[in-house]
Amino acid sequence: MPEKNGLTATKEIRRCWHLGTKIIAITAYALEGDREMFLEAGMDGHISKLVRKG
Repeated sequence: MPEKNGLTATKEIRRCWHLGTKIIAITAYALEGDREMFLEAGMDGHISKLVRKG
């Protein structure tokens, strides 16, 4: 999303549709505190992408 990141999009979705919409972050961010950041933004869950070292 060139104009918005997932956190901004989640906050906007929550303003319009508070009930029933599930939002799951699927991201490469897997550092300590990232999951909490996504949940605080209004997401329902967080899944980290797998990273393969070459």
